[in-house]
Amino acid sequence: MGVYLNDERPKHIAIGNLNLDISVALDSYPEEDSHVFAREAWIGLGGAATNYAIATSKLGHRVSLVARAGGDAVKLGLLDRLIQAGVSVEYVSIAPEEPMGAVIVVLVPSNGTRTMITIRGANELLSSEHIPLDREARIYHLASVKPRIIEELCRKEWWKNGFIVSYDPGGEVYRYPVSVYNSLGCIDILMVNEKEYRAIAAAAGTADPLQLLKAGPKIIVVKQGERGALMFTVDEIVKAIIRESPPLPVDVTGAGDAFDAAFNVWLLEGRGLSEALRAAVSAGMAKVARRGSANMPSREEVEARLQKVAIEGSPL
Repeated sequence: MGVYLNDERPKHIAIGNLNLDISVALDSYPEEDSHVFAREAWIGLGGAATNYAIATSKLGHRVSLVARAGGDAVKLGLLDRLIQAGVSVEYVSIAPEEPMGAVIVVLVPSNGTRTMITIRGANELLSSEHIPLDREARIYHLASVKPRIIEELCRKEWWKNGFIVSYDPGGEVYRYPVSVYNSLGCIDILMVNEKEYRAIAAAAGTADPLQLLKAGPKIIVVKQGERGALMFTVDEIVKAIIRESPPLPVDVTGAGDAFDAAFNVWLLEGRGLSEALRAAVSAGMAKVARRGSANMPSREEVEARLQKVAIEGSPL
C-alpha cells in the first residue's frame, strides 16, 4: 500500500446493516426438541456493510458506516467496537425504540452447511434520507440494501458525482430481482455470486453479460467460492482461479464482504482490475479461515495468498 500523508487514505462509505451476530459450530444439525452442545461460539458485529467496513479498515483505508441501529447498540458497546476496528460511526443513527438487528448463524463444519436466522430490527428503517453526501468519499458501497433505496439515491443531483458506486445486493436479489436489475443504471460495479447472477439474468431475460452491462454498470463481478471469480467488462472477461484446493472452510460468513472490500481497495489504489480481482479472491480465501462474521483478515493475510490466485483474460 502507498504512503499517505495527513490521513489522505482513500475513503469508503459502507451502507447497509449493523447487526449483533451469534455464530455457533455444531457437530451435526440438531433434531427437534434436542439439546446439543456447540463446539465453538463467536459473538460480535455483523451485517454485510459492517463486515465490509471492518475489512476495508483492516486493509488500510478510511471508512464510514451508514446504518440504523437499535436502542441496545450503545448499551452493548457495538459502536465502541466499530470505532476500535477503525470504522467511523458518524453516519450511524440510533432508533431508540427499535430492537437491534441480529443474526444467529448455525454452522456444521463437517459438511460445510450454514443456517442463518435473521432479526431485521432497526435495519428496516434505513432509507435514502440517511445517506449523506460525503465529499471526501471515493467509493460508496451498498451491501444487502433494497434496490428502492438505490433508485431514490439515483434521483439525487449529487449521486455518482465524483465517486464510484458498488452494489452487492445479497439476498435482496431474490426478493426484488426486477428492481435490482432496474437499479443497474445507478451503479458502477455489480458484485454477486452465481445464484444471484442467475436471478438477475432471469429478471432481465438474458444471461449475456454484455446485455447486462448495457443496463448501466461498467463492471460485473461474479463470485464462485472455492473456484475463484469472474469479472466482465465491455472489453473482456477475466477469470481468477485458485491454484490449489483450499482447506475446508472454518466459516464462510462474511467472505463475500471481504471479497468486495479487497476489490474496491485495490481498485482505488490504481492497481488495475485484474489485480483487484486477484486480491478479492485472496481476501475471500483468508476470511473463510477465520471464525466470525466480521472477523476480517489483515492486509498481510490477503497479500500472502495473492500468488495462489491465477488470472486469465480474454475478449468478451
